[in-house]
Amino acid sequence: PASIDDFGIGVTLTNYIENLNKSTSINIEYEDLTKQENSNISSHQGINLFRISQELINNSLKHAKAKNIRITLSEFDEFISLFYFDDGIGFDMNTVKLGSGIINIKERVEICNGNILINALPGNTTFEIELPIE
Repeated sequence: PASIDDFGIGVTLTNYIENLNKSTSINIEYEDLTKQENSNISSHQGINLFRISQELINNSLKHAKAKNIRITLSEFDEFISLFYFDDGIGFDMNTVKLGSGIINIKERVEICNGNILINALPGNTTFEIELPIE
């Protein structure tokens, strides 16, 4: 979205999730802990973080049977952190289909020289993503 360049990833995700909450029965909570002024998140990182968030939400809506999603985007001096949680059915990392959103997410994290930690337990699926400040 063009709003990433104008307003940053934090505001863009806030608007996206507010719109989603109007059209879905799942409760999505989003906490924006990015720096509104003087953010060091590049537009390249912002676009990838937005696409990763979209993919995670889509997976939860389509497959996880989740009732609650929590997302926190935090900006620190050295890195950006995206924390994602849902209370859905989880999944088996070994049997997730290739070409699925999980693969796309991992590729986007790698493009940004980041790290990802996935915990896919039933009732407690989490993605912890860290990207270095460029």
